[in-house]
Amino acid sequence: MLSEIWSLLTVLTESGHLGPVPDLSHDGAMVIIVNGAGEVLLMLRDDRPDVVHAGQWSIVGGRIEPGETATAAVVREVQEEIGAAIEPRYLGDAVDADGRGDVIAIFVAALDEPVSRLRLGEGQEIRFFPPPELDALDIPEFARGSLRTFLSLPDHARRRLLEGSRGARQ
Repeated sequence: MLSEIWSLLTVLTESGHLGPVPDLSHDGAMVIIVNGAGEVLLMLRDDRPDVVHAGQWSIVGGRIEPGETATAAVVREVQEEIGAAIEPRYLGDAVDADGRGDVIAIFVAALDEPVSRLRLGEGQEIRFFPPPELDALDIPEFARGSLRTFLSLPDHARRRLLEGSRGARQ
């Protein structure tokens, strides 16, 4: 609940601009990718015992490499996992309490590419989902909470976050 409140405060500053990613010790970086129809891109994770949240739908992203910023990590992970370039906007942090206990920087980005034009580099499948369908999916709690935080923002705040973050296939 506190992370959701913190995320909302970060987004809704008096100046209307997002603050920089705080200087925290993040373990991972993930992104909520939204298309022009307001659908959210999720990846069905590989179903192997060595994969955290195996067989679950989740947002795209992964571990931060040594010396890498959270922003650089999420850009790299999206390129590796779906072959797209994004301009992420920082939303807030989440703790993956059901996984490794990682602190994850959560971003949002717009991407108006159909799934058929993306390249699946990891996982079993990627698909855009309308927000009402998300509740029926098996999604890790940290990702579900981040999605709820983003989707509960007023429309104008979501639009502002996505402005200038239009991505493209690479």
